[in-house]
Amino acid sequence: MDKATIEELRATFLFENCTEEQLQWLRECGEVVVFEAGKSVIVDGKPANAFWVLLAGKLQVTRKYNGRDFVVEISDRPGSWAGWLPVMGGLLNTSLYAVRTRHQSRLLRLSKENVEEMLQRGLPVLSHLLAGIYGGIYNFESLIRQQYKMAALGKLAAGLAHELNNPAAAIRRSAEQMYEIIDKQEERTLQLGHELDEQSRTAFIKLRRAMSARFDESLPLDPLTRSDREDELCAWLNEHAISESWNLASTFVDVNIQVQDLEKLAAQLSPVALPLALDWLYTTLLRTSIAKTIGTGAARISDLVTAIKDYTYMDQMPTQHADIHEGLENTLRILSYKLKKQNINLDRHYDRSLPKITVYGSQLNQVWTNLLDNAIDAISSLPEDARRIQVATARDHNQILVEIQDNGPGIPPEIQKQIFEPFFTTKEAGQGIGLGLDISYRIVVQQHHGGMRLDSQAGATCFQVRLPITD
Repeated sequence: MDKATIEELRATFLFENCTEEQLQWLRECGEVVVFEAGKSVIVDGKPANAFWVLLAGKLQVTRKYNGRDFVVEISDRPGSWAGWLPVMGGLLNTSLYAVRTRHQSRLLRLSKENVEEMLQRGLPVLSHLLAGIYGGIYNFESLIRQQYKMAALGKLAAGLAHELNNPAAAIRRSAEQMYEIIDKQEERTLQLGHELDEQSRTAFIKLRRAMSARFDESLPLDPLTRSDREDELCAWLNEHAISESWNLASTFVDVNIQVQDLEKLAAQLSPVALPLALDWLYTTLLRTSIAKTIGTGAARISDLVTAIKDYTYMDQMPTQHADIHEGLENTLRILSYKLKKQNINLDRHYDRSLPKITVYGSQLNQVWTNLLDNAIDAISSLPEDARRIQVATARDHNQILVEIQDNGPGIPPEIQKQIFEPFFTTKEAGQGIGLGLDISYRIVVQQHHGGMRLDSQAGATCFQVRLPITD
């Protein structure tokens, strides 16, 4: 196999400060290996039995986590290295990552013995090696943190999409119905115009106004009373040969139209005009009902958009002088779909006398999201009627105390000390990456100078967040 040239070695940042003698030693001990594009240089999980240095080409470094491969680095810089190092008491004998070529690449291979001798000879590479180890850890951790944020955002987006889709679908269906009703009502209006004289037109308009007023004032009926009234109306309509009597009867009951109202109208209208007038009245009431459905759906969408803006503190300064309960409630609104889907009973115990404090609002909402999301997952295995989460606030001397408690199985005592460590998780593979509580702890302790602790036993797991009260 070809030996590396002195110039090729000196051109790498790893060996640029080596003496001529040191470069000559590398040339004699090292072996240049040429890999075609897409070939594996190092396989993760396999013994790391050599040290590799890129001379020319491009490498891709990937690391497996939770069953997924993450691209940690792509480099075409001569001197980029990977492989075995005599550090950490042999803990790196098995590779933690994989290296694959992106293009045809030339790499210098040094055996384990060569690497140990290289360090013993004092080649000026140690600072680069330490920087590489630190940089690799930092890049991987940053990548996983970003992946966690994207996964958390994906969960929120999925819930919000469902919450937005329901009213949006209702608005769309109602709009389609409205088109049909408007066409039908225009036809009935023209027909009625030919059949009503001045007296009957006045009586009909009077009833129509009365019905519109009743629409907002009508009270819900118990099922038995409603059924009786529908039967009475349906029988009267059938007697007068009114088509679609059951649909008309159901709608008329909604606005408290009774048989005596129809009798008065029938006395004022001709037999030809009566069915036209009742059908016109029915479509008018239906149109009003559909308009209310559209308004309710639009209001729901507007409320969700407002909740999203409040949750993220969009268009606001990084810090806010805020009521802690606003953030808690915005977070609960954002997670409402998940809470409803899991049939979770939510108890609130708020001390509304708590003062406003200066916080990083959007980041603190991330804390509430992480804690509530963990609580939801913790009780998902319980029977639906037994799932309960409690959110409480109180004043504890010069601090605000927020408690989020669930009645799940609890966290075993032997792992509770690890619960805030990065990448530690009690969830199954693929269900979590162990960063939620680490991120929450950093936000509370480092950014807000507060405190965070866990109190857990079977049937009661409580996370306590303390935030300082500032003037």
